[in-house]
Amino acid sequence: AVALGVEDAAPVVPDSLTLPRAVVAVLRLLAARTPVLLAIDDVQWLDAASGRVLAFALRRSGALPIGALVTLRGGPSVSDPLDLANAVGGDSFAEIELGALSVGALRHLVQSRLAVRLPRPTMLHLHEASRGNPMFALEFARLVAARDDALGGEPLAMPSSLRELVRERIAGFSAEIRPLLEFVATL
Repeated sequence: AVALGVEDAAPVVPDSLTLPRAVVAVLRLLAARTPVLLAIDDVQWLDAASGRVLAFALRRSGALPIGALVTLRGGPSVSDPLDLANAVGGDSFAEIELGALSVGALRHLVQSRLAVRLPRPTMLHLHEASRGNPMFALEFARLVAARDDALGGEPLAMPSSLRELVRERIAGFSAEIRPLLEFVATL
């Protein structure tokens, strides 16, 4: 109840199993009504305490309709802090490694999401600069499209790197907002 904000914290500190057991209880209550999916993006940034609680809960979910969809960045050298392979294991565990998108896949993504058609040389440059990362590719394409609109159809060169793209995006903000951006970045 305290973790969910329903009750105020008690003056007595609970033992180390109280919160993990409470999470299991909440998941069981939810799963009794409908299937539950825990979605965790960038699990490598999860703090250790939260990771322990979630791993504890997932190990105890048993046959309940509880699933986890977790993303992990960093390649094969980065380990899953939840250790899901051992927590759920067997046929209940599937790992999918996503690689870079092809030029054709990026073209489809840009056209469907941004309704922008970029010439093939620009798409090749976009693929190279983004390394096939769809999120980065969309940001590059947004910038190229905005530049194209600003010049009435005369395209400009695309930034050569994500660093240049971010630098250009930040330069577009007013001088008043930049200190706030710096403050947020340091947090």
